[in-house]
This record gives sequence, structure tokens and C-alpha cells, in this order.
Amino acid sequence: MKLSGDAIIFDDVLSLETFYTQLDLQGVLRLSEDLKDNSGKILIKADVPLKPGVFEKLREIRGSYQEKFSVRITSELNRSISAFLANHAIHAIDEWSFFKRLYAIEGHRYQSYIRNAFRNRRIAVTCFILMHRSPARYTALISQTLLTLAIVMYRFLQIRHVHINAFLAGLLMEIGDVDGSLSRDAAQEADALNHLKRKSADLASSLGASKTVADTILAQEAFTELASELPEASSVAPSSGVSIADFLISEGQEASEESAEGGEGASSPESEAAASADCRGP
Repeated sequence: MKLSGDAIIFDDVLSLETFYTQLDLQGVLRLSEDLKDNSGKILIKADVPLKPGVFEKLREIRGSYQEKFSVRITSELNRSISAFLANHAIHAIDEWSFFKRLYAIEGHRYQSYIRNAFRNRRIAVTCFILMHRSPARYTALISQTLLTLAIVMYRFLQIRHVHINAFLAGLLMEIGDVDGSLSRDAAQEADALNHLKRKSADLASSLGASKTVADTILAQEAFTELASELPEASSVAPSSGVSIADFLISEGQEASEESAEGGEGASSPESEAAASADCRGP
């Protein structure tokens, strides 16, 4: 499974069937190209919704056609993938007691932040692919993401889309290191961190993340640099001066706006990116 332009490529019928079943894609999944047998006869026409029974037939005649399936990323499919990933992240909060306590903040609608963040189709598909290629790595990234979002939630910042951008920054700050090997060195070495954050910021931009997210990724500092500053810290960072009451009023307005938006609307994360951003596979 890989991302290619506006399609997801599957190299065998079994992985395609698993994808179809896991996301319950009856009436949703469509091929972007005709599937032909070795003689050139069309087995499945492009843009026709696949029915569950087609997979049994395709398994029976394996070898009589090339197992390469190009699945069109339609708005319906994107919603299914986004919902699956958002539900996975929200379920993680409920399942991990630390996060469940951390997210018990009055006034925040974190489910809305998470669902809106995953509306970006390129980011959603990339994360779905990573989840299946390396489940342990994706679990680690989600833990990091949820912690990043929680930290920003506790600041009660009145900045438009700050929670969506915080979630995406946490999710993508190590997206350039799929197997996690570079991240281990980056925790202690500035050079490794610089390499990692450049790769991750470039990939995040190509996937359609906003400039704010890319800049946040580039602003990371090595642990050794941060630790060296601790003895010199003389005070806690000053308050933003915003009362919780004022924040909750504006927060309710922002959450209502986000809940009312659908698809890839003007205020979705993808719309904040340059329209000409090219898509690279993970």
C-alpha cells in the first residue's frame, strides 16, 4: 500500500480486501483504472463501486491478472479514512489512563480538534499507511501527538486553529523517520535533530500541512540544549492574561465553527497549505 498522487496503490488483492473490510467501504471504494486480465479483458471498470463478492472472485482467479490496484481517493473515501484515524486517536485517550486524566479539561472539545486535523486527505492516507506498515511506530507518534495537543490545551491560547496545528505538529514532527532510528539520535544530538526536522518539515509541507506546522517542526530543540537552560530558569513563563471564562467563550465559538465545517472546507488544515504543494509518498 502506497500513496501516489490522488490514488492509493495496492500490490495484492488480499491487502485491498483487508482495507475494504476494515473501513467498511461498500459503495465507497472505486478503482481509478480498469482492472484487466492477462488477455486485456476488463474485469472491473474504473469508478464503479466495488461489492464484497468481487474479492472472492478475484481470489479464485489469481494469476490471470496483474495484482496492482489503483484506488481513487474520493471525498467519501477520505472521510472514511479520516474517521477511522480520529476514532483510533480518541480511543487511545480513553484506553490510556494517563491521557484520560490529562484530557479532563473543562471547555475543550478535543474530539473536534482531532477530527478536523485528520481531514487533510494526504496526511490521513499517509498516517493510515504508516499505521499498517509500522503499528508500533504509529502508536509512538500518536502518544507524542496527544501529549503535544494536551500541553497546548492547558495554555488556553486564543489563537485560531492552534489546537489543530498543535496536533498536526506533534503527529508530523518525526514523520521523516519512519523506523524511529533517527529520532533516537535526535534526542541528544543537534545535527541529527536538524536533519530529522528538515526532512519532516519538508514532508509535512508536501502533504499539505500549513506553514505554521512546518515552522513548528523546524523550531524543535535538542534535549541537551533544553536541559542546559534549566539551571538558569528564574521564573515560570508569564500568563497570557486571558481569563479562563473568556477563553471558554471563544473556544465554544471556534469549536462550533469547526463542527459545522465539512469535507475540505476553507478552514480545514489542508486549505491553509499552498494549493500547489506536491504530494510525496511516505
